Amino acid sequence: MRTSIEIGRALGIPIRLHITFLLILPPFILIFMQQPPPFGFAEIDSFAVRATLATLTTVVLFGCVIAHELSHSYVAMGYGVKIDSITLFIFGGIASMRTIPKDPRVEARIAIAGPLMSIFLATIFIAVQIPFNTIPGGIWWKGFGILSFSLGAINLVLALFNLLPAFPMDGGRILRAYLVKKEGSYISATRKAVQVGKIFAILMAAFGLLHGGWMLILIAFFIYIAASEEESATIIQSAMEGIKVRDIMTKELVTVSPYLTVREFIEFMLRDRHKGYPVVDPGSGELLGVVSLTDVKSVPSEKHDEITVGDIMSRELITINPDATAAEALRLIADHNIGRVLVIEDGVLDGILSKTDLIRAIEILRG
Repeated sequence: MRTSIEIGRALGIPIRLHITFLLILPPFILIFMQQPPPFGFAEIDSFAVRATLATLTTVVLFGCVIAHELSHSYVAMGYGVKIDSITLFIFGGIASMRTIPKDPRVEARIAIAGPLMSIFLATIFIAVQIPFNTIPGGIWWKGFGILSFSLGAINLVLALFNLLPAFPMDGGRILRAYLVKKEGSYISATRKAVQVGKIFAILMAAFGLLHGGWMLILIAFFIYIAASEEESATIIQSAMEGIKVRDIMTKELVTVSPYLTVREFIEFMLRDRHKGYPVVDPGSGELLGVVSLTDVKSVPSEKHDEITVGDIMSRELITINPDATAAEALRLIADHNIGRVLVIEDGVLDGILSKTDLIRAIEILRG
């Protein structure tokens, strides 16, 4: 089941709405409708105008969240980091980066970009609201003054909140960058930043319980869980950098002939129980390509006896050296959106490394 939908692209990055985002829209609109000025439209008599302005404020607010995440992404892309998507969900937005740079200066620059964008937007909105709130006007004029002031104030709060050293928020990442630069250990810095983040989460939840702030409790829960996941991912990533491809690859190679029909190949897969194979010429021993279950799915069943493996195999060979790290292999597989890579040493096919091999290694590392 798909949990998010793509609504557009910016800087070539897919912008997605998570299903939980739809849950937060009505409450935000209702809050803006019921709040008195300068943060809401409760004093506007017309229900239609009040509802329209509240909806517009909510939409622009989440546009500001996208701008916040795009600023992270823009700086990250400048350092060669690939961004898979930006997703809006119940607690805000998140830019999905393939890797987090371990250079503390780079991570700090990426992290600070978001709050700086929010401060910039806050400045713009607060400047824009001045004429609306100083020059007399009609109902819409007054409404746009409230809208501008509200968005300015919220963006300022968003910037300051994100700068709290509660990992994995922006301030927490800046804290980790500082600790890495000071101590030199990425894992140690992550653990300390995570502990600070968890303390902030506990304090935030306690404050929410005392004052009835259910949203604050949910955010605290999210920060606590996200910090724990980030710590685990960092430890695994570092461990994988110490594992060679040759240690986890499949060495007992099973290859297939390009002359097999698709039907014969399907029968072979059913017996062997793998989803992808190197294709090797039986005469010369030359590596020709890779064929997988995905390639088979594109062939109509009535043509299974006519079309051969050689017709559907991928000739683009994604390879890796056996002395490369498991972390490098994982990035290679993710970058090319493939299920396996061929392991080549001195021009000779030495093995194959699949997502399954990597997942098994990760499970072992997690214990």
